[in-house]
Amino acid sequence: MENNNHATKSMKKRLMVLMGAAVIAASGNFATPGHPAIAAAAVQAEAAMTIAHTDQIDFITLLVYKQLPLIVVKAAAVADQDYNKVLDAVESGSSLAEATGMGAASLVEALRDDFGWELDRDVMRGSITRQQADEALQEATSLFEEAVSGSRGAKAAASVFPTRGVDVVERRLASIVQDAAFWAKKSTIEIRQALREGQTLNAAAIRDESGADSTVSDIEDTTLSVYLVGLLQQDLDGSVRAGELTAEAAAESMEKGTQAIDRILGTARYEPETSVWMQKYGESLLHDRLDWIIMDTALLCDQESSEVIESLEQGGTLVSASGMTESDLLAGLGAKADEAIDSAWRSGSVTVKLADELKQKAAERLKEAVRMAGYGTAASADARSDSGVAEASLRHMIERSASYANLSTVEVRDALKAGQTLVEATGVEQDELLMVLQSTVDAYINSAVDDGTLAQGAAALTKAEAGHRLEQAIETRGHVPKVGVEAYVQERLERVVADVAALANKPADELLLALAQGRLLADEVGTDNGSLVYKLLSDVNRELNDFVVSGSLTEEESQQALSEYTSRLLDVLGLSQ
Repeated sequence: MENNNHATKSMKKRLMVLMGAAVIAASGNFATPGHPAIAAAAVQAEAAMTIAHTDQIDFITLLVYKQLPLIVVKAAAVADQDYNKVLDAVESGSSLAEATGMGAASLVEALRDDFGWELDRDVMRGSITRQQADEALQEATSLFEEAVSGSRGAKAAASVFPTRGVDVVERRLASIVQDAAFWAKKSTIEIRQALREGQTLNAAAIRDESGADSTVSDIEDTTLSVYLVGLLQQDLDGSVRAGELTAEAAAESMEKGTQAIDRILGTARYEPETSVWMQKYGESLLHDRLDWIIMDTALLCDQESSEVIESLEQGGTLVSASGMTESDLLAGLGAKADEAIDSAWRSGSVTVKLADELKQKAAERLKEAVRMAGYGTAASADARSDSGVAEASLRHMIERSASYANLSTVEVRDALKAGQTLVEATGVEQDELLMVLQSTVDAYINSAVDDGTLAQGAAALTKAEAGHRLEQAIETRGHVPKVGVEAYVQERLERVVADVAALANKPADELLLALAQGRLLADEVGTDNGSLVYKLLSDVNRELNDFVVSGSLTEEESQQALSEYTSRLLDVLGLSQ
């Protein structure tokens, strides 16, 4: 009976922990300093260590640091204490051990046991491996020891990727043209055009005072420079209030930001540096225009697109299919490409320099396209399947087959290990199984076209290659899908925008446009950098673990892939140490 009471009491504590954690985790964030629980965690001296103090950012460290925002909630729960009382004590300067009334060693052990239970659950779900759970628990133990005994003295932010003053400044400078346009009561396009013609931002944003009424707003009663500096000051003050920046760091950033604003205001033809996201967006524009080239040709020559495609399939070129001269066809197609690029410049998605480069690239690619026999069809001499995409489309064929056959993945894998074919393992007729899996393959390849990782003209041949591989796979005894480490990592990196767009439930092209215009990826998703990186790594980690279980990768290869993906992902997101 005593054991049963103890078990019931433990389950109640765990339920309290999970309920408290759910309140904080509802925002999806690693750490939101404005939340009282996180503010409390932030004042734990060593517990509030930032990940910047570690030698390397990896999945295990992120998994452990995800505990920081919940530490006060969990400490109160495992100690059977009222959360608000514990929080008040911590905010008054008490350590967690003092606030909960538990001995430091006992509290550390309780927090460790609770985290261990969560890790065991994740291992059972296949989210992490046993080895990863053990490493995380070991790393968390030392963090808990420091957290429990910490005092209010040090106030390092409990953030995986601490806010830097330079980030606040750069975020504000990214919208300086829009802010100037708002102050001047002009359109952003009008300001950009004036800058392109050689004016400074100060000159471009001169207000037209004619017809102004006698009412003067706070904005109108200040200079452009003072207005822009004031916006930066508000942002930095907000970061200080939220505990993201110290007052000293904010003051230093304010000085540098003010200097940058003054410099920009006096620079003729000002435009920001061409970012990586601008370049990616520019490439997506070219990709889109080439995808539309057959339709555009049909419109220019007043034909149905099916007629143009039929001519191409017979080995003709876009020039011959259109009946137009090459120069006239290129002029029409080029005008459409140039307009798309100019529109991107007007929206601030590309710089003038990049726009000029994109127009040159568009002219070159259009010339190649209109001269190519069978362009965009299997008849093209240049048409090639993408073997990497074809191989990737088959990676989850075992899981899909098991689902269709109402079997568990483990059952199908065991049957394959015993020497059966996929047809035998599932009990599904070969033609039926082939049709089901081909539809999954086609959907994967279509998504690769949609997110820009596969050219439209390569889709048909890639589907054909994948279909051939599929036929061989389902007839092969003990088949194990192939996964190449480098190919997998590269594919996942190319899909970062698409993956994040799926998390944010918004179109990938809309997200890429926002990034090109200077907005931050985490901001667009409505989360913090730590949560975003952790989510991306979690998805990759789970998939890699599945590959190890299926035999597609060794444990060593899986660790190599996760390490490589983590390093390169942080580079892509500008979060490398």
